[in-house]
Amino acid sequence: MLLNLTNFSSEPIHQQIVGQILDRIIENETQSGDELVSIGKLSRQQHVGKTTVTKAYKELERMKIIRSISEEKYIINNLTQKELVAYSLLKREDKKSVLETERLNTELEAARQIQSDMLPNQLPDNEKISVAAYSTISNEVGGDFYDFFEIKQNQFGVLIGDASGKGLPAALLISQIQAIIKSDISHRRSIKQTFDLLNTYLKINSSAKSFATLFYGILNVDTGEIKYANAGHNFPMIIKNHGGTEFLKTTGPALGIMMDAEYSEKTTMMNESDIMILFTDGVPETMNSNNIQYGENRIQEYCQTTRNRSAKELILGVKNELNSFRSLKSENDDTTLMVIKKHETLKYQ
Repeated sequence: MLLNLTNFSSEPIHQQIVGQILDRIIENETQSGDELVSIGKLSRQQHVGKTTVTKAYKELERMKIIRSISEEKYIINNLTQKELVAYSLLKREDKKSVLETERLNTELEAARQIQSDMLPNQLPDNEKISVAAYSTISNEVGGDFYDFFEIKQNQFGVLIGDASGKGLPAALLISQIQAIIKSDISHRRSIKQTFDLLNTYLKINSSAKSFATLFYGILNVDTGEIKYANAGHNFPMIIKNHGGTEFLKTTGPALGIMMDAEYSEKTTMMNESDIMILFTDGVPETMNSNNIQYGENRIQEYCQTTRNRSAKELILGVKNELNSFRSLKSENDDTTLMVIKKHETLKYQ
């Protein structure tokens, strides 16, 4: 009995054996009472381990399709036509399930690649500013994203957001948002005008379930000026060098929710040694085993007490804090965090 086994399928080898023997029984290529090829012989024929064949035969025995007559030999049970039809339907459903799993895995891999390609290759760490970030996903490719990109000399775009959904739809929505923002730079529109354009585009061209929260700022690293707007995203915070905190609270609704949404644009300053903390909702909503959230207050308090550390040290510190707070509880949402620190000029003279 030769089978067509392959390592190119996501279906385990023992399941392939089960399925192909079932096919032969259903198609009457083997009859009730026929003896199957022994475990050892099938193992040698197919160049697979005896353990794999044994596992397949035991599965068929559990399904009451075959029964053992010795340690390695099995015969096919007497099966009614009704049972054969039932097994045929079961086989079709199993095949559909395998194909669906393979399709989803392919889609997730494509989404991971898209999301990876959209992240900045390198974040600045120089005499003017240092930037650090991290992003983790819970179970699937999520909608979190961030970016830090040059607009012109000494002027940089700061993005953090969360697109609705998971997988490929979320990744494609993120790529659309980032592409529109970066292509819109040459038109010298204000951030408010860019948000108006994004909102209209998403409302017209995306499904009703497609929307995104977004913070977009433009930072002048020489003057420390930040122009910004917020579409329904968590408020970033600036930890001041004297220990106080400024929340960047201006906001409008998430992009793609309503056609006539209004967005406001504001300006603030980052002074020397100030730190900007940006994050998605997965950070403050991290849960411990008692279902208590980490909360934004803990982020603020930790960054205030450790504000003399570098951007990379702050990122690592918050990650450790979250892991310690979560303990053994698994992540229930994507978590993304970005830290921007403005350096003291005198330090580099």
